[in-house]
Order: sequence, then structure tokens, then C-alpha cells
Amino acid sequence: MSEREQAVRMLENVPDYQLHIVLAVLKELTFSEDYVERALDEADFEAEHSSERLTHEEVFGSMRRKLNGML
Repeated sequence: MSEREQAVRMLENVPDYQLHIVLAVLKELTFSEDYVERALDEADFEAEHSSERLTHEEVFGSMRRKLNGML
């Protein structure tokens, strides 16, 4: 069964009064995926057009520290 068929089957089981919630979540997920894809495209472009190279820690260290501080 394709992903589309699975999604249709799941939506058929959602009560009508909850469909707006499902659609809002799907819209938010789509927005998030688009945002991440654009950010990755920008990073790829910068990497291709720059000679600067960063270590893994330089790229992800501050983000990891912020996330760990939130937990």
C-alpha cells in the first residue's frame, strides 16, 4: 500500500469535527519541512561557494548546548 493510500485510509477514520485539527497539523508540518529544505539548500550553497570549513562541534555545538539546556 502506498503512503498516499495509507494517509487516505487514516483520514477516513478521523471524525469530521476533528478534521480541522488534522489539517492544521499537516499544514504546520509542511511549513516546517519547507523551512528545513530551504535552510539545507542555503547551507549547500554556502559550502559550495566558500573555502571556510567548520568542524562538527563548531556547527552543532551551540545548538546542542541550547537543546540540552532546555531538557
